[in-house]
Parts: sequence; C-alpha cells; structure tokens
Amino acid sequence: MPEHVVGTRPKGAPASYASGKTIMIDNFDSFSYNIVQFLAEQGADITVYRNDELTLTQLIEAQPARLVISPGPGHPLTDSGISIDAIKHFSGKIPVLGVCMGLQCLYAAYTGEVAYAGEILHGKTSLVVHDGRGLFAGLPKQGIQGTRYHSLAAQVPSLPAELVVTSKTQSGVVMGIRHTRHTVEAIQYHPESILSESGRELIANFLGWVGGTWAENPQAGIGEREIAAAEASRASKMEMNPAQEAAVGGAEPAPGSLAAVAAGAANVASESAPAAPAPASASASAPVNTMPSKTAATILDRIHVQRLRDIAATKSLPGFSHADLETSLSLHLAPPLINFPARLLAHSARGGGAHSGLNLPAVMAEMKRASPSKGDIDPSAHAGRQALSYALAGASTISVLTEPTWFKGTLHDLSLARRAIDSLGPMRPAILRKDFIVDTYQIAEARLAGADTVLLIVAMLTDDHLLELYNYSVKLGMEPLVEVNNSEEMTRALNVVNAKVIGVNNRNLHDFVVDMGTTSRLADAARERGVILCALSGITGRADVETYMKEGVDAVLVGEALMRSADKRKFIHGLMGIDGEKDAAAAGLPLPPSSTSGLATPTPSAPLTLSSNEETRQQQQQRQQKTLVKICGITTAEAAVMATEAGADMIGMILAPGTKRTLTLAQAAEIIAAVRSVRGGAGPDDSVGQADAPVGTEEERVAAKARASVGGQDWFTYHASLLRSYPHKPLVVGVFRDQPLSEIVHAAQTLKLDVVQLHGRIDGELGGTGVGWARFLPGVFVVRVFHVAGDGSAVVGEGELREVSRPGLHHFAALDTAASVQPSTNGSGGAVAAGGGTGNAFDWSLARTLSARATHAGASEPFPFILAGGLRPENVGQALESAGGGVLVVDTSSGVEVDGKKDAGLIRDFVDAVKGRK
Repeated sequence: MPEHVVGTRPKGAPASYASGKTIMIDNFDSFSYNIVQFLAEQGADITVYRNDELTLTQLIEAQPARLVISPGPGHPLTDSGISIDAIKHFSGKIPVLGVCMGLQCLYAAYTGEVAYAGEILHGKTSLVVHDGRGLFAGLPKQGIQGTRYHSLAAQVPSLPAELVVTSKTQSGVVMGIRHTRHTVEAIQYHPESILSESGRELIANFLGWVGGTWAENPQAGIGEREIAAAEASRASKMEMNPAQEAAVGGAEPAPGSLAAVAAGAANVASESAPAAPAPASASASAPVNTMPSKTAATILDRIHVQRLRDIAATKSLPGFSHADLETSLSLHLAPPLINFPARLLAHSARGGGAHSGLNLPAVMAEMKRASPSKGDIDPSAHAGRQALSYALAGASTISVLTEPTWFKGTLHDLSLARRAIDSLGPMRPAILRKDFIVDTYQIAEARLAGADTVLLIVAMLTDDHLLELYNYSVKLGMEPLVEVNNSEEMTRALNVVNAKVIGVNNRNLHDFVVDMGTTSRLADAARERGVILCALSGITGRADVETYMKEGVDAVLVGEALMRSADKRKFIHGLMGIDGEKDAAAAGLPLPPSSTSGLATPTPSAPLTLSSNEETRQQQQQRQQKTLVKICGITTAEAAVMATEAGADMIGMILAPGTKRTLTLAQAAEIIAAVRSVRGGAGPDDSVGQADAPVGTEEERVAAKARASVGGQDWFTYHASLLRSYPHKPLVVGVFRDQPLSEIVHAAQTLKLDVVQLHGRIDGELGGTGVGWARFLPGVFVVRVFHVAGDGSAVVGEGELREVSRPGLHHFAALDTAASVQPSTNGSGGAVAAGGGTGNAFDWSLARTLSARATHAGASEPFPFILAGGLRPENVGQALESAGGGVLVVDTSSGVEVDGKKDAGLIRDFVDAVKGRK
C-alpha cells in the first residue's frame, strides 16, 4: 500500500495522547502541510495519503487511531476522493476531524447540502462564535477569530438529523458542525492560519479524544443531556449562553444572503418533513434568495427547503449540472415554444370575434396527483393521457405539477404532457411548469422538458430573486405566470417585474386556507395595468367562473375538481359556459367522436378488434360527402384534365423510376400546367403553407388561427381539415419510391407540388426513404404509404405499422396492398410489406381496425387515412363502408383504366360513387 509519512512527534511534544497512528486524507491542498505541522507539534504520529492514493479497503487495513480530512479545492461530491466514504466508515469508531472541505465532506456524507456561501473569501478573518464544547472546549467564550478560505458552505436548511451546528459567523455562515453522538467534528475556517486564534488548542482537543463516541470523552463537554436535547429538536446548534446567542444571531441578515436562508428556514429543519432522508448534495450554485424569516415553519417553508434539497440532488448527477443544461439549450435541444400570453388571449378571442356572444374564458387545466391539503387525488394519473384529454376538450394551458414530495409530480410528467399534445394543430395548449421555482436551474429544466411558461410564487422570493428568475425565464422565451396572494405581492409583481400574466392564488400557501374573495379584491389593480389576470385554486364550477369574468378575469386554473371529474370534456365545457355540441362547434371547439361517426373510440391500449357500433345511413352519407378522391398514375395532360373536370380532388403522377407510368420532370410540368389552366385549378404560385397564413401582430396571428381552425385537433385531424378545405383543387401529387431526399426536394420545388407521396422502406434501410424525411419537405403535404397483406389474413410488419399514427412526421398515412413480403433487416426479426400499385385489394376491415387503434380518446373524428389498392367504381362504396369513418381519401389508378389508359367514364363513375352522387 502506498504510504507517505510526513510528520512524527517532535522532541518535547506532549505524550499524553492515546497511542496509534493519525492519518490525514489530503485533498490536494497546500494548507495540508500547515495542519500536519500543528498535528505533529501536538504529538501526533501523522501519515498523509492523497485522496486518490489508496482505496477505502486499504485505509481500513491501515488501522488509523484518528482520521483527519484536509482542506481542498472544488466540491466535496466531485473532488474529495475517498474522503466521504472514509467518514461514513469510521464515524462511531475513531475520532474524525474535518477542516474546510473536510467540513463539507462531513456534511455531504450525511446528505446535507453544500452550496455557494454567498461570498468568496480568501484569507479573510471573521468572528467565530461557538458553543464551547468538543473542539471548542476551553476556548474563549466570547468567540475567536478564524481565517476563511472558501466559497462553499453547509446549507442550514438541509441540516442532517445526525449533525448539529457548533459555530457560525455573525452573518450566519456555518463554521462548525459535529455528530450528535460520535467523535466526528469539523470546522470551515483554517485553525492553522497565523491569523486564526486558538488553533493549537483546538488541535490538542482533537488529539485528546479516544474511541468513537462522546460518552468516551467527558472532557469534550457533550453529555447525555446535550445529546438528547440535540436529537429531540434537531436544533441548528447546541445550547449557547445568551452572549453567544446574540453574537451568532447578530444583525438582521441581508435578504438573499445565506444568512437569510438560515433565518428563513432554520426552524424548518425541526419540522417533520414527509418522506425520506435528504438526497445527496450538489455542485456549487448561485446564492439562493429566499423569503424573510418567520417565527414558525409553514407548509410553504417546508416545501421550499425540500425543493432546495431536490435541486441539489439533481445537480449532483453526471450530465445534469446547470452548465450541462445551458449547453443543451445552446444546442437548441429544447422543443419549440408558443407564446403563453398570446395563447390565453387567443382562447378568449374565440368569444371576441366571430363568437362574441359566447365570451369564453381561457381554461388552465391541471395535472395533479396529490396536494398537502387534500392528500391523494389521483395517484395513478398518466400525465400524457391527462394532457391530451384536456387539450381535446379545449383547454388553453396544461398546468403540470412537478413537485415530487407533496404533489407526487415529476419533470417527466411535464415531458410526457408536452409530447402528448405536441402534434396538435397550431393551437395546442401552452405547457406550464407549476412548481416552487427557487433556482434558474429549474427554469432551464422546464424549458428543455417542453414548458412554455413557469410559475413564479412571489411569496417565496425577495424582489432581487424574483427579478432574477423572471428575467432568466424571459431570456429563454418564456413569459412566466407570476403568482400573488395579497395586495403587497400584487404590487411587487406589477412594479418589480412588470408581469404580463398574473395569477391570484385563492389559497394561502403558508396555511393552505382558501379564500375565494382573494381574486376579487385584487382584480382592480391588475385591470388598471392591463395584465392578463388568472384566478387560481378553489374553482369548482361555472358559478365561480362567472363571478370572476365580471371582475375582468381572463383565465381560470382548475386542478382538484377537474382531476376528480369523470368527464373532463364536459367539466371544461361547463367552466367555459359551453352548452351542448352546437355551442362547442360555434366556438371552434372539437366535437366528440359520437357526433361525427358511429365508431367507438378505444383507449390507446385497446386490442385490435372492430367496433360493434354502426354508422347510421345519414352519418354514412355525411362522411362520404367529405371523402376526397385521388386519381393516380396520370400520364397525359388529357387524362389530368378529365380527372379535374370529373371532380377529382387530387391527381397523382409517378416520379419514381422503373414503372410503366413513370414521368420525367418535363412531362410532369406539362401535365401540371394543363391542370392549373382549368377553371378552379391551383395557380403556380399557390402553396399549402400560404393558404393558412394570418397577418398582424403575434397575438392577432394566434387569435386568427384560433378562429380559422378547429381548436384542440390532433396532428392528423388538423391536417385532414386543411386538406378538405384547401381552396384550389385538384392538388398535384408527386409519387416517389426509395429516392434520395435531394432528388425529392428538387422535384417538389421545380414542379411546385402540393403533395409528396413516399413509398418504400419506412426505416430508411438499404437506401430506403427515412421516416423523418417529411421534416425536410416544408410547404407540401406529405403522404407516407404503408402496405397491408393482400390476402386479408393479417397486417404485415407490425413494427412498421405502429408508425402509421406517429404524429409530427407525415401528414397522412395511406394504406395500400403489398406487392410482396420481405424479411426485415432492422433487427426486429419480423417481416416488411413492400411494393404497391398492384391493382389488388386487401381486407378493408383491417383499415377500420387500424384507424380505431390510432384514434385518440376524445378525438373529434376517427383517425384519418388514405385508402388505396384495387378500388374501382363498382367496389369503392363497399370499401368505404368496410373501412369505416376514417377514410379521408380514396386512391385509384388502374381501377379507372381501360387497356392501360385512363377512361373518362370510369373516372366520373368513381368520383360519383364516392361523393354519393350515384
């Protein structure tokens, strides 16, 4: 085992200490040599090892009689080697002394938080007031001067149950801690410095200890009375005399300093916080500003302290430091934002423009599993499913509780909620991180997880801290929701940060008492400043909303009542004053599935079975009238004009090589020119993207989209509505198979295509077309073709077909008959259906099954898809009936041909059969 002996007992040194070796763990600090000198001068037989020079097992084998943990640079969790493990092992066995980082190692060993001290000190002396016991036994009672070299300190609010604070500076920074029962003690300052007082006496006290407990060392002055008192109260210090108490208390700490943290939360440490021991501490961070001190800990105090611990624990994980988060943000790894204030205004704007008679409020719907006042509400709630149901019911904002201890939420919940609604139309709800935000770290976390806004609770924050957090959030593009509970907090929200969105919490977070008049009393102040005003907490029904709307409230946040409701849609519509589906449609809100089709809507986990419900004849006719027709395989301008005049909604041209209908770009251009010359055809400068582009301010653009589109639609339903309402018909479709992306983009831009249809291997293997390529084809609708076995026996390529309903990539899925089945090469061991254009049909009922499985609970209509394969005028009606209400487009090519050429009569018959004209 490596060994480096640096000091032995000098001549004349005291020899009264217990025999045995004193081992120091050196954390790579030059001051270690001075401490060794003091130890040796007091008679210690001292051996030093660097913190990476030996293992814990080797240290145990060395059988030290005492252990010293030296000062050192960095943070104890990342830079102290075996120091923390050594403390854990030897505590209660032998005396342990920590100096500077040694104190921080001891604190971290028992899961206390070590963070920025509020100041950086290098050689500064401070008065250290102590309790006169342990290391400080016999030292001057009025305190001693200590020399400080540190920027980190033990955080009093996270004081572990096993430890007590033994000394502090006048500003409240911890200078000493000890174990309540074991001979383990540490100091933050440097006793070996020439400017420190009583350093040798302190070292002598340590060397005089034997064994591992205070009971074995009565000279330390720590008897059973002191131990019992400390363990009973978890006080932040052992008993001090009045003069010492006054010195430690000192003047009122400055807001935002670490002393303010201690003052505001020292009592909290004695409260019985729920659950488990505090997690491991974290890396150094910015100073934490907190609320002013209180005489008794409140619920908000306890939550505040626990969140500090939670943040510290997360920061300590590899890859989760604040610097890591900033790097992720700089790489644009956060998903796109929507404007939170504009989203609230847009939703209420539904009742302002075309729907002025309805006067709808914005609903902020909350995902909350539990609360301190109510206990469990819905512990098994799935954040993604909950968010989607809220969105499809018309909520403007999804509020996600991410506090884990009292509310049983996580940041993962927020991520799931965002991903669940991310594929909705442009009017997806905003995502709010509702938490107790006390660190910019939490705001960075929220942005990366998909939040559009965060909650800032004025009651928890000083003015400086509130401004810091507000500005950081705005810098990341998120306008915060600033929460107030009284007139003083409202004034701060208006004057300190000039908040645009203010939420009045009817619940006092210090005692969780609800007063529904709180919002009413503060409404005038908000209205005078023109802010968006939200009423938070306690809202249970429409009567509450009506009262607040009369007082100028723009939005209401509902949590518990909504979580407990059996019908989320009905509850949200009730809050908004929507009376039945007629009003919902007039307001631009989604309709339930029963109003648009007879299909039952399965849950996402429903098995692949057909619905037993049947469409009525009226529903079938209504659905068929909305079904679009695509005539594919167009090879001549004459055929294209025939299809256009017959009423086809889309014409397709094969731009993939190697087929009998393949066209060159020049040939395709001639056909497109002929189509667009027909009355009603799209002009060469029209594009999908231009058709829905509102103008004006950002708020006006969002509001215009709200009025123009069906709010709360999912990705596929939204694009289906765009396709149906596209003003220029027919749309021109280019069909590609396994071609390079650059070739597809070139063709789409050259021909000004409206739609790109992609065939081929969907995983991009063997040079196939990648699933994600739709993202690189802006300005066009993208159709992805999925192939189904032609014998009607089963769906082929289950792994590939689950991508049918993946939102955010292709806009439409087309189901076509597979020409062949090939083994997959993606490692799944399954089969891949390949090819298309066979002219053969598959079992159309399988399309109904797939649509049912892909339909979201609460969706306004079945999952829309394109049906192809073997369709002819005489069988398309049966195909529509068998495939169900999800058919958006029927696609035919050879079914309207005679001897390989498009036939005008067959085209007209096909269109008429689909449109219900025959």
